[in-house]
Amino acid sequence: MQPPESPVICRNLKINGRRTSLRMEQDMWDALNHVAALQGVAPAALVSEVDLQRGEASTTGALRVYLLRYYREALCRVMEMEEVRDEFPRLAPAPDYVTVQ
Repeated sequence: MQPPESPVICRNLKINGRRTSLRMEQDMWDALNHVAALQGVAPAALVSEVDLQRGEASTTGALRVYLLRYYREALCRVMEMEEVRDEFPRLAPAPDYVTVQ
């Protein structure tokens, strides 16, 4: 199966005191915005944090890996919760509450 084509979008950000350009697909920009919102930080702040820890990798490359790992770890947590939930017997649905007058 071929992945859908997604044009690369260039955006300018100020990270760690310097202005830089990042080139990523729209899906990656969407993921960056989503993860930053979940963490309660601005996208540029998240990129700055990744940039400080990137080592020899490019900022864009390090950011892609960070986002992939973030979603992979989130999926693992969801799968673990489902496994725990499956160990418990299914409960009957809660009855509708009746207001006593």
